[in-house]
Amino acid sequence: MINVHLQDLGFFKSPSEIVLYLKLVDANLIIIVVYVDDLLVTESDEKLIKVFITEMCKVFEMTDLT
Repeated sequence: MINVHLQDLGFFKSPSEIVLYLKLVDANLIIIVVYVDDLLVTESDEKLIKVFITEMCKVFEMTDLT
């Protein structure tokens, strides 16, 4: 389910690391690492994380620990 949703949001899965998802927005990169039921999110533009969290909360129950 998470795989499909991340790809629907425009992320592509790394061909060499199955838990790594990447998305390029303009010149900014957002990186997601999935570990069991946790997500590690990093980015080059802080606004991207806020947009990502908003989109994910529409589908999944989440706790933001930032």
